[in-house]
Amino acid sequence: MTTSAKSRWLWVGLGLVVLLAVLWDAVPLPDAAGHLAALPKRGADFVSRDLPLASVENKALGPAAYLKRLYVWRGQRFAVLAVDGTHNRHVVHDPQYCLRGAGWQLVSQHPIPLGAGEAMLCRFVREDRAAEALYWYTDGEIRHASPLRYWWQATLRRLTLGASGNEPILVIVQPFDEDPMDWPHLTTNFLPLLTW
Repeated sequence: MTTSAKSRWLWVGLGLVVLLAVLWDAVPLPDAAGHLAALPKRGADFVSRDLPLASVENKALGPAAYLKRLYVWRGQRFAVLAVDGTHNRHVVHDPQYCLRGAGWQLVSQHPIPLGAGEAMLCRFVREDRAAEALYWYTDGEIRHASPLRYWWQATLRRLTLGASGNEPILVIVQPFDEDPMDWPHLTTNFLPLLTW
């Protein structure tokens, strides 16, 4: 192959890369707004209300779609924060990262079965306070607690322009009060989260 032929192939390859980059930026991916909206606000044995974002949450989420609600179910009060990273991919990551950055120290973590998959229950301490958080990622079908798997799903989805599946969202559940949560009861009986 001559030098001019190699040069032409190099320019063709470079042109294809630029074209793909423009295509990926120009083609909007469908977001998970429908998935977020599908979480019911009321049911036979629960009620909820939307919660405002804290200023630090508002700044961090930017253009990302989200849902933040307080649920009251069988005497338990808990907050659900769900985040769709379609329009701000950096906002969806390992929730432990944010808590550690806020000065919380991870004490324990263990997986909990959750419908078609699992969630991760984490316990943190800071000075004389304790906190718990249950989190998972879901595309509406499979639930898992792996940030690496989320990253792979989201990257593959962007590379295939959405053909590889639905946008996975991050779901974080935390007790709203100081009272401890009955996590096994919640994760086996609160159907809106199990089927969402």
